[in-house]
Amino acid sequence: MVRKLLFGIGLACIPALTVIGQGNDPALEAYEASLKFPELSKRALAMNDFASSRDVRVIEKFRARYEKPESGQHAHPDEVRHLLAGALSLSRGADGFEGPSAAWLGALKPGADTWLKFQLMCNMTSTEACTGFLASLDAPKANVLDQAVAIEALGNAGDARLLSWIEKKFISPALDKEYESTILINACASALMRCRSLVKDPLYVKAAYVMIDLFALPKVSNTSKLVLARCLARALNTENWGADISQWRKALGEASGEKVDGGGGRTSSRRKPEFFGVVAHGDRICYVLDVSASMQALVSASEREQLEQEAKERDGPVTGGDKGDPDKKKEEKKEEGLPWDKIKNRFDLAVESLKLSIKGLEEHMKFAVVLFANKVETLNSTRQLIDASPANVTKVLKEIDQRMKLFMLDRGETEIHTGMRLAFRMHEKGQSKEHTQDTDVQAVLGGANAFYLLSDGAPTNDAFSHPAEDNANSGKQRGGPYKELEHFRRDLERLCFFRKPEIHCIGIATDTVEWLNMFADVGMGKVKLIGTATGAK
Repeated sequence: MVRKLLFGIGLACIPALTVIGQGNDPALEAYEASLKFPELSKRALAMNDFASSRDVRVIEKFRARYEKPESGQHAHPDEVRHLLAGALSLSRGADGFEGPSAAWLGALKPGADTWLKFQLMCNMTSTEACTGFLASLDAPKANVLDQAVAIEALGNAGDARLLSWIEKKFISPALDKEYESTILINACASALMRCRSLVKDPLYVKAAYVMIDLFALPKVSNTSKLVLARCLARALNTENWGADISQWRKALGEASGEKVDGGGGRTSSRRKPEFFGVVAHGDRICYVLDVSASMQALVSASEREQLEQEAKERDGPVTGGDKGDPDKKKEEKKEEGLPWDKIKNRFDLAVESLKLSIKGLEEHMKFAVVLFANKVETLNSTRQLIDASPANVTKVLKEIDQRMKLFMLDRGETEIHTGMRLAFRMHEKGQSKEHTQDTDVQAVLGGANAFYLLSDGAPTNDAFSHPAEDNANSGKQRGGPYKELEHFRRDLERLCFFRKPEIHCIGIATDTVEWLNMFADVGMGKVKLIGTATGAK
């Protein structure tokens, strides 16, 4: 076996296989015909169909196009690359893909094309390939993003040898370098979640011990501790215990069936963000709100009754006053309730709930607001994540009262994808460039670590729609690729790949629960439904 350097880290290279036979010619012909389509949505569907055919020529054709995507008006070359990489997930496990995938992987530059690398690695599932991925983790001067991709791929393959590596060699990596340590800790936390079927394996318990102990290290970023807690909660099928080491050890013992030392620990008493009763585990919050025309529909009596009943059943936040005075507590809770005299339609409900949530943030938190409909924008006062200081909160609430109604004018579409893309670009110092928000240092370290997405419907458009051929003069738009759930899901997985934020969804009288479930599943969050729709996970 010839060994070579792949994307700058030592890795056993799987030799490319010689392809014999014609494969599925109709699938190939349809794919090649799609290259001439002006609509990105049609080209994206053709990518999916060709990848799903599991034709051995998929890698060859996708590689040529990825390296030189189509150009010209409406070409969107960067989006083509994202869509090609995502479509490769439809070919996992196909015969004959490992060799060509290894050859393509070996041609990629260190630290670049990370989403593509992950998809290629997931097509390389042999023991020999995984041995190469494992060896790459210890390579000198390895690129941290490439190491994280290898960890994620090994976790996806359920390779127990990764658990042994975490236990023996993952020693608080580069804790003096916040970006590098955040990327690697997040990847290892994700790997524990991906390998949760091995939870009863002693190797898993030992690896989980190593990760749980990171909560006690001051140099580990709060961002990584939040990600670790989210992943452990899913892996161990338990509550999110934050940084409470004793609770995590107890949960590990219950899940693994082994006796686990509970040790010491502590639980934070700080109040957590809350929106429509959904609690977020994060301190940098981005609200992404639907302001399309459908949000002008009236709030029904049953919807109001539901919200009022839920408010009575849960303990609301108490701010100010004498905390030892029960009557004062009741008074404060009542003051924090929704002002129903101001609420007539869904938009009013969203606005008043947003104001209530922002007022409940603690001063150490940061937040921003993104609005989407025909177009996407932020509040003028939150063009980046800002401190939840009294002065900032007052300024934002004033803008909401003065300007939010203006956002409802001529807003027929629902561009959720564009809204989420912008939300992922925002951070404490500004906004990252498009297509970099998944790996940009400022976005990873200073971007939102919890999102609230509120909508009353599925996406009806995105930023890549194309004038319909039969309505070119009317300006009528045909929705782009991210109107399709599978395309949107894969792009959201790309955005979340290194950052692992929470995404909570609030649906108002929606019958498209599958979309909200998808967002929450990718974002390890919850779905809250207001109205008659059912099926939330």
